[in-house]
Amino acid sequence: MTTLTEGATPLTVAAESAITPGAMLLNVGGALVLVLLLIVAGAWLFRRSGFQLRGLQKQTRLTIKESHSLGGRERLLLVEIADQRLLLGVTASQITHLASLEKPQQENVPESGVATTDFRTLLAGMLKGRKS
Repeated sequence: MTTLTEGATPLTVAAESAITPGAMLLNVGGALVLVLLLIVAGAWLFRRSGFQLRGLQKQTRLTIKESHSLGGRERLLLVEIADQRLLLGVTASQITHLASLEKPQQENVPESGVATTDFRTLLAGMLKGRKS
């Protein structure tokens, strides 16, 4: 309960503690904007971190090995399924099976996929080719 000070009437105390509609709207609106910004920032961080739910990570047997654009909406895809590779023609309106290929045997290629020559040898070869 509020106590009255000298010279204060109950009307002046009530008028000082009353919140105007504009101030209340500003409070609620500001809180709403803050919550929405937190949701958007959380979604951005979630997407940026690459976090995926454990149930959504499936081991897929279908992988796209190569893709080559032929025009604005046309492309060739080399798709690997189990022990087969399929060459597919993809347009905006259809997908056409062009060829079936056997999966190539694994060769002795380093895991990085690059030949095992050192940087000095590669740089020297590039500089020689540039000078001639």
